[in-house]
Amino acid sequence: DLYVAIDFTSSNGDPRVPGTLHYREEEGLNDYEETIVSVGKAIARYSARQEFSVWGFGAKYSGIVRHIFQLGAHATAKGIDGVLDAYKSVFLTDLTMSGPTDITSVVKAAASRAKKFEDG
Repeated sequence: DLYVAIDFTSSNGDPRVPGTLHYREEEGLNDYEETIVSVGKAIARYSARQEFSVWGFGAKYSGIVRHIFQLGAHATAKGIDGVLDAYKSVFLTDLTMSGPTDITSVVKAAASRAKKFEDG
């Protein structure tokens, strides 16, 4: 399966500033959305379930840095469009770009889920 982890550290720049990786214009996709679509669609065609975990890391919520957090309302997103919706939904929250860049929790979570599929 596909696990998507998106970097919300401040090194990506303020998402409200044109030219930064998370900046969204009225039309078109930002750098993250383009990557989700191109890589995601290439990998997704091999998934029968089309349900993907979508996580973020490196952001602050309520003043606490989170090294892993769920994007979207559900534990998995349905298809690549669902991944995009989950990604976009995070900007409707009180997220603050932060740091440091630490993907250890994301790698551990993905490995744990992959192990369950292997065993099951």
